Amino acid sequence: MSVVMFAGDRSGISAWKARWIYALVFLFPIAGVSVSHWYTTIFALLAFTALWDVFRSRERAPLLKDEKIWLICCVGFFGSFLLSALANGWDEGQTKSIEVDIRYLFAVPLYLMLRRFPEAGKYLLGGVALAAITLAVQSYYDMNILHLYRAQGFYSPNLLGPVAALAAVWILCSVSIWPRMKWGVPILLLAALYAVMMSGSRGAYLGLLAMALLWAALAVKRSWRMLMVGLVLSGAAGVYYESAYVKQRVDEATNETAIYVEADKPSDRIMGSAGARFELWQVGLRAFMESPVVGVGNKHFKIYAQKYVEAGQVNPAVLDHGHPHNAFLETLMSRGLIGFIFFAGMLCYPLYFFIKTHRQSPATALIGMTHVVGFIVFSLTDASTFIMGNFTSIFLLCMAIFMTWHVSRFQGAKN
Repeated sequence: MSVVMFAGDRSGISAWKARWIYALVFLFPIAGVSVSHWYTTIFALLAFTALWDVFRSRERAPLLKDEKIWLICCVGFFGSFLLSALANGWDEGQTKSIEVDIRYLFAVPLYLMLRRFPEAGKYLLGGVALAAITLAVQSYYDMNILHLYRAQGFYSPNLLGPVAALAAVWILCSVSIWPRMKWGVPILLLAALYAVMMSGSRGAYLGLLAMALLWAALAVKRSWRMLMVGLVLSGAAGVYYESAYVKQRVDEATNETAIYVEADKPSDRIMGSAGARFELWQVGLRAFMESPVVGVGNKHFKIYAQKYVEAGQVNPAVLDHGHPHNAFLETLMSRGLIGFIFFAGMLCYPLYFFIKTHRQSPATALIGMTHVVGFIVFSLTDASTFIMGNFTSIFLLCMAIFMTWHVSRFQGAKN
């Protein structure tokens, strides 16, 4: 894997700096679900290196309009946090939030630095290959040694599951980038899929299916696409019927949803995991309607949940949660429409960019698209994807890597 610079960038890259950055990128995915603060620490090291790089490097290749738009959305999303915090009053919740939200601001120097290291994507995929093994080992340990109900690693099944789902699809995508990898793909893929299954995360199940269908539709020849899509759907159905654990988790969500819909009053609603989410979404929507422009502020979910419980509008079970378990509603509630506009741009504009430039570099465009689609689907049932440090670090660093990688291939194809 060689160090490659964009055309027009003559600032030079020292060998030690390249090794440092590529080593951190390689290590990033390996042990994040098993070691406390792994993702955050590596993100911080790269971010501080990027800040130093911004001041040291003078000559840079001009940014594409698409790159500028994504970076503006990241900065704007951070700005919407400050606007909402000042409008609603800065309190302890805002102080806790800024430690995560500052990452959206750090995305700018991080991206500018990674533009000079477009080969970082290959090192990330190398780390993902090892991560598939560590995820499987962690899941086996949790389920068979600790006898936990769900594989969770150091943090939560809702982190382990989505991370394993991303790893599984990225391993599939890597075949077109590293043809020699195809011999190891079956083992690595099974390892990642095992971790997804044992996490019991239904958001991860759904996200994996969406990403796999995207891969099936774009990674194979047109004449084979319908067959591959059919195989993915058949495989999902086969896992559901053959794995008692997966079937149990999916059936629980279906039954809880039916019970929730049939209840007449909030107090009659039985709050399983799925049912609770519907009730939490009600809190998020009601809070958004109270302050639709700038939102009600970060970490204020419980304040409004308590208010609606006392008014008999929602089930008291919502008080056991700290956010609405939906990143879109969380953004609308906490930052209002201003924040949501930047959020939608930060999340979805790269998808548009990857789609419109797919023909120039299909392999890098596809892996970027799976990253975005994965986070969109994970965010439907979880708000942690954009308010917790681990998820935020994964989204921003991997997005920066995939975008810079694709831009370098895209520009190379044009030239």
